[in-house]
Amino acid sequence: MEEQEILLECNLNRENLPTDRSSIVYLAMSVFSPPRKLSTPPPRYICLLIDTSSSMRGEKILHAKNSAEYVVDKLEERDYLSIVAFSTSASVLIEGQHVKDKEMFKKCIQEMRAGGSTSMYEGLKTAFNELQRALTTYYGPENEPVRRIILLSDGQPTDMGGFGFLSRVTLSDYIKLAKKMREVGISIICCGIGRDYNEDLLSTLADYSGGIWRHISSPSEIKEIFSETIAEMGTVIRVKPEIIINPISGVEIDEVYMARPNVQRIPVEISGREIKIPLQDIKLDEKQIIVARMLVPPKREGKWRLAKIRLSDGGTTESVDVIANFTSNKSLWGIENNAYPRNLFMVTQSTIFAQKGIGGDTDSLKKAETQLKTLIQDKTLVYKEIKEQATLVLDSLRRTTVIKDAEERKKLKYGITVIGKKGDSK
Repeated sequence: MEEQEILLECNLNRENLPTDRSSIVYLAMSVFSPPRKLSTPPPRYICLLIDTSSSMRGEKILHAKNSAEYVVDKLEERDYLSIVAFSTSASVLIEGQHVKDKEMFKKCIQEMRAGGSTSMYEGLKTAFNELQRALTTYYGPENEPVRRIILLSDGQPTDMGGFGFLSRVTLSDYIKLAKKMREVGISIICCGIGRDYNEDLLSTLADYSGGIWRHISSPSEIKEIFSETIAEMGTVIRVKPEIIINPISGVEIDEVYMARPNVQRIPVEISGREIKIPLQDIKLDEKQIIVARMLVPPKREGKWRLAKIRLSDGGTTESVDVIANFTSNKSLWGIENNAYPRNLFMVTQSTIFAQKGIGGDTDSLKKAETQLKTLIQDKTLVYKEIKEQATLVLDSLRRTTVIKDAEERKKLKYGITVIGKKGDSK
């Protein structure tokens, strides 16, 4: 992949901390690559993983087929495509190969038929194996394809707990598989259709694989989602990046969230004093923002580095030192130099609570409502996009109390999860 400029910025909400007591500070870490045109976009390798269980009969399987053909038409000969279908079992319809014989791809796609149960885990394993078969291509190690599994399903997996004798795997098994995919640079675009699919499972798979959860209300929307995925893959400049935080002794980081472009918990990996935060693939003109709450012990007077923060993709590394000034001047302790990290942390944490609340957790719903009302009334909240987000989430929670339809609840949860694709400005 081409070497591109990537900006790593880290901001604290408070610059001056006390010398005689511990402090809570909020940190915002942003990763952004300015818009520009790639001279050679990276090749793509997509595995279409299509649910062909009996519930997909009719309009759903018809649109799935037509959308899969659309993918074939949009990909170039240098791209790769494989197709896996899953119902009672999983089968490879087309092994991973360059998209040269497009009529052959389309013929296989049209032969898909819906029937049987929903063995999603087997489908994911099969798709993973397909993408692994071509992890080394003739493009060379610096020009490997961007890899995605596009998972399309409308129902609950029948191989997971709750389906009697068919239950063979657990949520933990799904998470382990998603993490293995991310380790080799494979992300899952998890597309759920309608009211009956398991949005908690699909969003979890997206979180752990560095992918995205997409809610689809109507089968006619499938093509648009596929089209967006193909376009975004062409803007990727870094694969499986991560932020690595090395805090000094005594500094603790107790909460970490993804705030942009999606709101989600992050599966943080802690090894000794090193904290690894996996990011989504870095794309041109898309800002990713991570927010964290830090517990900082007192230090003697002067400037101290609280942490070194690095952005790494296994090769190129950028780094920033997070510095705070410790002072005995009490008049400086209460000054918040930059409210943005705290405001963004609070609205993000509230949104996480709201996601649980929409799913039926009443305690989380109450926590979200209380925090959001307090935030909206906060005089330091001068950032338009944060205030709009807080208002949107609070309105969604109020609607939750009267909406009983399962799909409407999924739409509400999705609406407060995908905040924006472009970089927000403060």
